[in-house]
Amino acid sequence: MAEFALILPILMLIVTGLLQFGIMFSGQIAFVNGVREAARFGSVLQTADAAEADANGAAVNARLREVLAAGLPGYAAARLVSVQTCYLGYQNPGSSPATYSVKLTVSAAYRHELFLPIIAPILDPLDGAGDGDFRLTASEIFRVENPPLSTNPLTTLRCVTT
Repeated sequence: MAEFALILPILMLIVTGLLQFGIMFSGQIAFVNGVREAARFGSVLQTADAAEADANGAAVNARLREVLAAGLPGYAAARLVSVQTCYLGYQNPGSSPATYSVKLTVSAAYRHELFLPIIAPILDPLDGAGDGDFRLTASEIFRVENPPLSTNPLTTLRCVTT
């Protein structure tokens, strides 16, 4: 019985560590899926100029918040560190005459709460910040489904950050 008393704390640390990693992994999967869903939403919005890029970027950012609220367990809007939606025009390769398309990039960062106090002091420094949270990041790139454009609509990177 004395052997079990010596092994129990180590066993509990391993079990709680596995549980916390499982929770964080589930959160990362839901977070990446939310960013991908927002990028897919933005890829079907016609974006042919800077004004449309600004309006669509705001819509994509709002869609990301909706998707995360519905799909990320334990989601708190205050923990969403950054959301950035960027548009950039580019020339389609091999097109003659030259036609242009628009690329959409959605990036976000979220501070996932570390639920188990036994393992939190061990995992907290792994993301480079000792804030009691674990930072999750995701980024997705999609081509906007515009008809081929004859001029480059966005020659410089156009970003909407919230």
